[in-house]
Amino acid sequence: EENLLLLKWGPGVGSAIIAQGRIYESRMYKSAEIGHVRVEKNGRLCRCGRHGCLETRVASHPIARHLRQVCSPETTPLLWAAVGGRPENITVHNLDTLAALDEPAMWEALDADIEVLADVVGSCLTMFTPDHLILYGYMFKLPHFREKFLAACKRYDPAYDENYIRVSELAEKLEADFYSQDIGSHKPGSVPAKENLPDASQITPEVMLTVVRQMNPEQRREFTRLLFA
Repeated sequence: EENLLLLKWGPGVGSAIIAQGRIYESRMYKSAEIGHVRVEKNGRLCRCGRHGCLETRVASHPIARHLRQVCSPETTPLLWAAVGGRPENITVHNLDTLAALDEPAMWEALDADIEVLADVVGSCLTMFTPDHLILYGYMFKLPHFREKFLAACKRYDPAYDENYIRVSELAEKLEADFYSQDIGSHKPGSVPAKENLPDASQITPEVMLTVVRQMNPEQRREFTRLLFA
């Protein structure tokens, strides 16, 4: 009967709420839309139609864009050298390598983004008071970003420590579950072809909910247990 807040950080920012062991769904949006909390009044246009949503600021592609904006030989010489003087070479695919640079101006920019994410998440934790926050997604696989986020959460509230916040291999578990669940338009009982399924980095909270809905109560209990594996 766990109460959990699940947070995905990757190409988008998503969330799901499990209350008393059951997935919370509203009639309007189906799942919690943390990625569409407004954090900038006159921010960028989001795919949802609003301006300044959280994911327009902190999803992986906006993070890479922010790095391109601050990249210069004067303020970020190490970053500039790492991409051969070509900011356009900064993409989501080399964030892990670039994050290892000891570049103060670069991290000043990234820390501001991460702090925004932690503030929104901290507000949600304060409001919903779940038993745990579960993290998954591409950005949480990158050690520097993960540790910076965890530190920002702890600054928000010291109670949000490593015992309270759990990093899960949820995406990989869900990806594996795709190969034994009928969730697509293929024939009932058949196993969908691998090329027709998203990889782990593309698994959204909506997809996660689709998989979990198809589990029986025992499978759901085991799934919740695996979150803490």
